[in-house]
Amino acid sequence: MKLCRWICLFITMWIAGPVYAETLSIDATADGSSRWSEYFSDAFVQLDHQPGSYLISEYEADGSYVPVGDGSQIAFLNDGDFNSFFDIEFTAPAGRSGTVAIDAFTADFDDFIADDDAIFNTGYATTINSFTGTATFVGGVISQIDLLADIMLTYDASGFGLGMLDYAGTFAITGAEFALFADGSYETGFTPARYVWDVTGTLDLPEPPTATPEPGSLLLAVVGGVGLLTFRRRRKRVTAE
Repeated sequence: MKLCRWICLFITMWIAGPVYAETLSIDATADGSSRWSEYFSDAFVQLDHQPGSYLISEYEADGSYVPVGDGSQIAFLNDGDFNSFFDIEFTAPAGRSGTVAIDAFTADFDDFIADDDAIFNTGYATTINSFTGTATFVGGVISQIDLLADIMLTYDASGFGLGMLDYAGTFAITGAEFALFADGSYETGFTPARYVWDVTGTLDLPEPPTATPEPGSLLLAVVGGVGLLTFRRRRKRVTAE
């Protein structure tokens, strides 16, 4: 019976697995329709039309892409392939599958989108004001993320006498799809300093593993087998006596 108890304990620990904190960097790929718009210059950059920028006024009027500038503008680095787009921290599920809360979420969108394309000739800072989210695992592999974060993208326009310009927005993930949107406008004495981030895409999550027998079913089968073996041994011993 001691052997049976030890086997049951071992299998239970194997099913549960270790519980530990983990940080994971997530890659992503932006959709071609993703845009970054600079209303101050009446220009936007669209991923599947870069390099180059186009007049916002013409596009909003009739959907046409009228070039503006020297045609070299790039707002989406690496053609929209965002390596280590953001990081999440969580406590791994007590088992190979399950859904756990995301404990920390960090991102710096300036590393991937319009890093220095603003009229201010500087990058912007990303602040995560608040977030809620979960990560789902199947067979020890992350299969989906659900997250909603309130963010702030901030330009330092002190050199232009405008101070710090905050652009409020959201970053949302549903399953393997993400959407980043931020918008804001400030008076400058000329054209308003309005900037818009409208970026969507897909997370590069691993393929879930193929179906395997449930650990619980395996445990029942093993425990049943050990119990039957123990019963037969005891029965033989009684018969021999």
